[in-house]
Amino acid sequence: IGINDELRDKFKEYLEAIIGSSVGVSLEVKTLKHDNMYFTNINYRDAGVKNISLVYMRELGEVMLKATGSKETQFAYAEIYMKKLTGYAMDYKELSYDLETFVNLDDKKAPLQDNANVSVWAVKSVKVLSDRNTINFSFKLSDEEKYMQSMHNTFSNLNMAEGLKSGRHKINNISINIQVIVEDYNKGKKNVILIVKDSSTNLNMLKKEHRIIDKILKDRLVCIGWKSIEITK
Repeated sequence: IGINDELRDKFKEYLEAIIGSSVGVSLEVKTLKHDNMYFTNINYRDAGVKNISLVYMRELGEVMLKATGSKETQFAYAEIYMKKLTGYAMDYKELSYDLETFVNLDDKKAPLQDNANVSVWAVKSVKVLSDRNTINFSFKLSDEEKYMQSMHNTFSNLNMAEGLKSGRHKINNISINIQVIVEDYNKGKKNVILIVKDSSTNLNMLKKEHRIIDKILKDRLVCIGWKSIEITK
């Protein structure tokens, strides 16, 4: 019995428990191995075609997952996958990000100061929590207002700077346009729109330019590491 058949049996058991016995009829599992990584695609029918995509990065000991459903359901998918491929259970953790590092209004380049792997960057938009309301800000990108300059100017003009420093206002989502220098890319640079929230980013670790940004976030302590979370099974 191959890995696809084993994964199919495990996912069939789980999906039938939460959806119904008919899901097993349409369940398809395909796994490929490349560059010490496993790529698995799972399709099934439940009021339409549904998809679960998983990547096991063996060197990092991490799983990437793209699927719909609650956090509990998505962790269950990842755990089934990890147990079958490695034999080990999965720790319930998620990465944590400190968006207060972008509140340094005295330095327009903080926290992503000059970096050899980045050509230029600029804040594209932010969401700010203020008195239980969410305020959305979008900024024009220009050569004159790079990095956090547009955001700084806006917060200063609206007298929000002190509120951000004191914590009365809080950034809970930030979008940044980044030009990443990629040595083996024929154009030399790749443009990435980075979105950072308290417990997630939109980075795809299969892409070299995204891995470069991930390292920068960790080096500059925007990413402050893994934190344990509680999952109700």
